[in-house]
Amino acid sequence: MRKSLFCLLGILFLVGCRKKNDEFTLFHEDGRAKPIVKIAPVIDSSNYELSWSLSEELTDLIVNITAQKGSLYIPLEKTSHDHITQNPFGNDLAWVKNHYKNSEFVVFTEIVEHEDAIADKKTDQEISDIRKQSHDLNISMRVRVIDLRYDVPKIVLQEIIKDTFYISKNVLHSNCDIVVWGTEEYSKSPMGLAHMQVARYLVDQINDYVLLAKSR
Repeated sequence: MRKSLFCLLGILFLVGCRKKNDEFTLFHEDGRAKPIVKIAPVIDSSNYELSWSLSEELTDLIVNITAQKGSLYIPLEKTSHDHITQNPFGNDLAWVKNHYKNSEFVVFTEIVEHEDAIADKKTDQEISDIRKQSHDLNISMRVRVIDLRYDVPKIVLQEIIKDTFYISKNVLHSNCDIVVWGTEEYSKSPMGLAHMQVARYLVDQINDYVLLAKSR
């Protein structure tokens, strides 16, 4: 009897903690509701070859950084299961409202460019494998944030960001087969830091424009 009572109390405690955590996620401390924002998986149109998915890496970064800021509520369902067949950057937005019925805003992002470029002038022989030389990592991403609170979805942010990151010749591309996404070493690598910087800028823009739209 006593054992059963302890088990029941334990379950009630866990349920209470979960409820409190959900309320903290959905609402600010003063009781104001946070904007409900769905972050769709990043579309990768770069064709950049790595042993992992750039889409998954950038999606995780954007979701995690947004969650850390704590100003927006992100639904718990996994974004990796959100398959999109329509073009989220096209003119037809009617399907978006039907696809994301439980959200107030939806964020679409796309890796338009992710490529290595010659940093210094080299001979043909010297640049036979550019990734073994000092080079620039050029990254371009576009973002679109759509407000779903209206009968007709409204674009509140549409932007293309571009940045260039210098990669020293001491950091060989082949190291990406060893220092891979998910490891502590990767998060400190030039590519890992570059992705983090791009993701932080994107999240800042998303955060600012969603909160501005919500306040109106």
